[in-house]
Amino acid sequence: MNTKLKSIIVAVAAAFMTIMQPISANAADTANKSTAVITAEDLASVSGSGTYYIYQDIDLEGYDWKGISDFSGTLLAYNHSVIKNMSSDDCGLFRKLSSGAKIKNIHLENVNIKTKTKMLGGLVSYIPASSKGVEVVDCSVNGSVCTRFQGSSTLNYCGGIVGVVSAKDCVISGCSSSAIVGSPDRQGGIVGLNYGNISDCVFTGCVKNSENFSPEDSEEEWLDLYTVSQATGGITGVNVGSISNCVVLLSDCGSATYLGLVSGVNITGKGKINNCIALKADKWTRDGDSENISEIANNVKSKDLTFKLKS
Repeated sequence: MNTKLKSIIVAVAAAFMTIMQPISANAADTANKSTAVITAEDLASVSGSGTYYIYQDIDLEGYDWKGISDFSGTLLAYNHSVIKNMSSDDCGLFRKLSSGAKIKNIHLENVNIKTKTKMLGGLVSYIPASSKGVEVVDCSVNGSVCTRFQGSSTLNYCGGIVGVVSAKDCVISGCSSSAIVGSPDRQGGIVGLNYGNISDCVFTGCVKNSENFSPEDSEEEWLDLYTVSQATGGITGVNVGSISNCVVLLSDCGSATYLGLVSGVNITGKGKINNCIALKADKWTRDGDSENISEIANNVKSKDLTFKLKS
């Protein structure tokens, strides 16, 4: 074969591959069965391992939200779309995420979640240890995220973004919350209990215990339910994983045995906190404890971000 003919064949082959590339990509998109999410009903039908795209704001006003269960697909929002006015007495947007789930650019505005569940997050209630490769990226929540679980177990967790992250390789990155987050036990502005990796997150809301809720029960029943929270933190209630490059702008919290600007409890030898900062803490309130603000500030400066309040 002469050199000229060989050059022509190579050029034709290259052109053919260039033409075929987008066809292959389109075929892949078809195989993935990407689905547009436009209405509340569309959002409620999100399930399984599918790929879903939100293209416009979705208003859940008056919708009885029961949560998306056992999701292992992708949910992504475009055009700065938000999900507004979500109310639930059951769970957050997702009940549970399974292996491979990717949640990106999902923004919840004016949520009103009041449950009696053991684990609660504004976006996701639970990411179990068996869920591999889960990512929650560039998401936000504002409004109220509160649980009053009372059961045989004394442990319950509440987070502005995720209630419990048990998966060690889970990534929570670039998320923010300005929500009121509360439970009678352990709560964090971003995650209640964390075994995963939290980075580049911001919390500007309030973390409070059950004293601060507006109960629907009678006053007597409410007083019976009241307890001082065990662990309250700006990013996590309890940290067994990694927290890095996070910012807390916290102006108020409720009563707790352990209060931390970043994590209420950071498990020694397991939990890691790096390069985090609390820029404001002018009203950590518990009767008689306001004088501890200077001690809190000193702890932050010395990188000792977990401490016990004086009794």
